[in-house]
Amino acid sequence: MSNPLNVLMGLLLAGLISSGCRAGGADRSGARSEDATTVAEAVSDSVEIAVRSLNESYVRAVAAKDTAAMLDLFANEALVLIHNAPPIEGRAALRQVYTGFFTAVPDASMTLTADTVVVAASGELAYEIARYTVEGTAPGGIAWQDQGRYLVTLHPERGRWRIVAIAGASELPPPGAAADTAQ
Repeated sequence: MSNPLNVLMGLLLAGLISSGCRAGGADRSGARSEDATTVAEAVSDSVEIAVRSLNESYVRAVAAKDTAAMLDLFANEALVLIHNAPPIEGRAALRQVYTGFFTAVPDASMTLTADTVVVAASGELAYEIARYTVEGTAPGGIAWQDQGRYLVTLHPERGRWRIVAIAGASELPPPGAAADTAQ
């Protein structure tokens, strides 16, 4: 069984969405028209605002340890892939993981910094590449921290933008790995 701290830490990776890429449209000849570019920019701006709002909600839900609010941010069939843990698929599995994490690490905190955000020209998909830091006190009073990068994909569902998939990767060795390599 995987370490619940690793599983939950990965769930905290859903990210600071801070800026969107602009995409222009094309006319039948393939040339970009000013009107199409303006419409595409408006779509991108609208998506960016929605994604920023989702991120703010995510950070507030983590701070409040609010599992219901966290689940509302995910698509029904969301998939989370993180280091040292099996895939977490669907809202039921996410509920179990978040509830366990918020109970086990009540002082968990995080920072998220977006490096790249891209909004598809259609406005139907967005993704972000970002950095995270997560820390807290594990059961038994053991302080822990992790940092790394993640990729989050978002898509509109049930009338709002939702997290469809997260893939995270720690930049730190697994607990005990540094001691193992010194031997």
